Parts: sequence; C-alpha cells; structure tokens
Amino acid sequence: MRAIPERYQFIRNLEQPVSKDGRSTLAKDTITGNLVVIKMFRCTSEQQLESWLSQYQAVLHRLQSIKSTHIVKYLHTQKNQDGFYLVRDYIPHRSIEQLLNVSYADIQRIASKVIDTLIHLHTRDQSCTHANLKPSNVFIDAQGITQLTDFGFSPSNTPPTPIQDLKDLALSLVSLLHRQPFNQLQSVAADGLLPSTLTKHPVIPSAFSQWLHYLLNLDPDTFRYSLEQAQADLQGLAIAPSLPQPTLQRFTRLKTWIRQWRWLRSAPCPKQLPQEPPKNNWLLMPVGEPHWTEAEFKELLVELGEAGYGWLDPQEVRSRLEQLKKQRRFNPEVD
Repeated sequence: MRAIPERYQFIRNLEQPVSKDGRSTLAKDTITGNLVVIKMFRCTSEQQLESWLSQYQAVLHRLQSIKSTHIVKYLHTQKNQDGFYLVRDYIPHRSIEQLLNVSYADIQRIASKVIDTLIHLHTRDQSCTHANLKPSNVFIDAQGITQLTDFGFSPSNTPPTPIQDLKDLALSLVSLLHRQPFNQLQSVAADGLLPSTLTKHPVIPSAFSQWLHYLLNLDPDTFRYSLEQAQADLQGLAIAPSLPQPTLQRFTRLKTWIRQWRWLRSAPCPKQLPQEPPKNNWLLMPVGEPHWTEAEFKELLVELGEAGYGWLDPQEVRSRLEQLKKQRRFNPEVD
C-alpha cells in the first residue's frame, strides 16, 4: 500500500483501480470524520505530473463552482513524490455497473437523469463535460437518483465535447443491457467494429435501439447534436414513467410570486368568488408587485437544475419571467 496523506486514516483499497497508473483507496478524514475516496495517480515524469495535475485542478475548479447533488463533491488535490492525490467524498451507493435484472424503464430513467445532469453542468459552464462517462462512474441510490463521479479530461489539445459524453452514455447503456465490460466495448467501438445488433435487446423497444445506435455513430466533427436535443428525443419515446422530482425546500419571493401568478390565471373573476373564503383555503392571494434579486434568480436556476430541469435556457427563463411580470402589472383583468 502506498502512503496516503497524514490527515486520512486508511480503511481499504477499492476493488477497481483508477487505471494502470493508479488506484483508489477508501479512507476516513480524521478531522471531519467523513469517509472519502483517495485516487492516487502515479506519473512517469515531472512533465506528466505537472500536466495531469494542472488539468485535474482545472476540472475540480469547475466542479466546485457548480453546486449539484447529482455530482460527487471533490475536496482537493495534493502532490507526492511520484504523482498526486485526488480526494473526493465517498458515495455509499452502487454504481449502475453493479445493477442486476435491469428493465427498460430503469435504462430510460438512468439515461434521462444522466443527461439532465450533463445539461445542468454545461449550462453553468460551457466547457464542463464529464469526459470519463462509464457504468462504474454513475452511481444510483434506492430512489433511482443518479450521481456522477470520476470526471476526466482530454489528454490531447482537443477539449472533450458533450457529444463524446453522449456516445459514452450510449455505450454504457449497451454495456448495462448486455452485461459486457465497458472497456471491451470501448476498444471495439474505437476500431469501428461495434455491431449494430448490440443496440438491440429483448427488453427495449426498437425506437430506443435506434436512438442508441444514433448516439453511438455521432461524429463530433460533423454532427451538431445537443444534450437538450438528446433529452427531447429520449422523452419523446414516452415509454417509461419519469422519476419523482425532489421537493423544493426553500421558497424565495420569486417562486412565491410564480405561485401567485398561477393562482391568478386559474382563479375565477371577483364576481364569482364566494363572500367568505373556505376555512382551509391554502391558495396564495395575488397581491404585491413581483420582484426579485439576481441572487434569488440564480438560486432558482440551481434548484430547477437539481429538480431535473437543467435543459431550460437561463435567458429564456429570465425573459419569460419578465413577460409575466409585465402582464401582471398591466393586465386589465388584474388591475
């Protein structure tokens, strides 16, 4: 066992190595008491060390600026004699690689959740991609909520693209369907020898097979297929029910006003209202001028992304809210 930073107490080596140049270790943070995963990378030269470390630090900087419960929390990096460490939170759930008896509904839900997370990341930072998407890097809890980990970077000068993430997602789903190792499928796909029959399976309909086949054959240099379009196409299949969305726990003035507006548009005119409101009337009264701060708007975007609406364009959301605000102010039915 190679030494780990003094702050952490070694528990055990994890089964799967990071790569031929490193391994992962489960440890306990002696300061916080939390479990962490320490990924240890061994570099063959000082030049490789500086290159890898700087690129991983750039990835961590992007991810740490994006708050989402659907990505693992990265803590810090640290150099050692022959490489460096990458420390992240431990995820106490299974990866989708460990799932058994997967149904089509499971496959579709996993794909939808992963794409939602990728959209959320890309919306916050156009240069943010996963770049290492595979079954062992997608974790899922008992409620079907996914969490991405082990983000990567491109070793070449060409930055990774969302299209490559989509191709890797499709290959991950094929691996999950046929119970074939992802690395083997990846090698075959790189040689252009992946048979089209792999996208077919008795538990999935032909339309979904065609969608997988389309993703696997995307060319980043010639295709312009966005994450949003992939999500729209997937949802257009309309086979499996969607996962329940997490409850939004905080209500800012902006979200309160949105509820007021919805009530207002559906409420009867004043002449039809009863003289006395019902005793258990929970509806908000349509009063007050709608206004919000920039911080509240950003908070709304974060919660929309975490609730599965990361595909929404922030500028379109802002524009729509401004339109509703004008209608609220000048609509003669209101005033």
